[in-house]
Amino acid sequence: MTKPLDTPILFIVFNRLDTASVTLAAIRKAKPRKLFIAADGPRLDITGERENCQEVRDYLLKNIDWDCRVETLFQIKNLGIQKALKEALDWFFATNKNGIILEHDCLPNDSFFLFCEKLLEKYKDNEQIMHISGNFFQPEKVGQSDYYFSRIPHIWGWATWRRAWQKYDLEMATYHDFLKNQTLKKYFKSDRDKITWKQLFNQVYHHKSATWDFQWTYALFRNGGLAITPNRNLVKNIGFGYLAENCRDEKNKFSNLPTTELNFPLRHPTGFVANQAADEYTTRHNFAFGWLKYILARLGLFDLIQYFYQKIK
Repeated sequence: MTKPLDTPILFIVFNRLDTASVTLAAIRKAKPRKLFIAADGPRLDITGERENCQEVRDYLLKNIDWDCRVETLFQIKNLGIQKALKEALDWFFATNKNGIILEHDCLPNDSFFLFCEKLLEKYKDNEQIMHISGNFFQPEKVGQSDYYFSRIPHIWGWATWRRAWQKYDLEMATYHDFLKNQTLKKYFKSDRDKITWKQLFNQVYHHKSATWDFQWTYALFRNGGLAITPNRNLVKNIGFGYLAENCRDEKNKFSNLPTTELNFPLRHPTGFVANQAADEYTTRHNFAFGWLKYILARLGLFDLIQYFYQKIK
């Protein structure tokens, strides 16, 4: 990019300098005028983590060498990923109407920043558009435009508006009404797809999965929201491996996916409708569980078996 980025960036880091330093280099090229850095506190039972967390924080503050307003939210105690991410985003949107969110292991290419900035402005008053993704996981291009609309938000490099984030609820307090209204039937034709999302939402609602992002997907589903998804991959996850908190399999098909630059001006789609085929593909290839779990879930036995397994374990 030739001129400094006007859109503020929230950079979320933790204990890994190897990834945070690489992603900071990409941010440096964009030269955002405002950079917000959030970091969870170290876990006291992990040897050396206090030093690792401090090393990351010190490195970032020493290497922001462009004209930039820097704000920090450095937690003293470890909050865990759910609470830490929510507090970071709440803090960020308390003073910003929109913004780009990057975690330490999400490495964007140059066009990602301009893609987000252009579309944050274009759709700032469209309440239906709630999310801008940086990831493309389809086997081929979807439609003839530079992006398409989806119901499923990818979060390895993304952007949104305060108006959309205000609909986020970590506890999913409206989940019973969501199920009662059979909202998933409006979005997916296949029973397997509906059960996949119901089971994923059940996991987080009943606190069986310590994550924050499925609650964001739920916010889109519940509010009829749409996510913008680029027709080229703009961000790759460089964090897979033994140091990762969740994604430890370096051979995972989503690890280090190559990125491709977009050309500008963007070609925009007409209408605001989620691409059904693309969402079905994403559900089955990114989120679906195996046939045994599907059959057990359909019979209403999956949660019961998992409950007793956790008790025995």
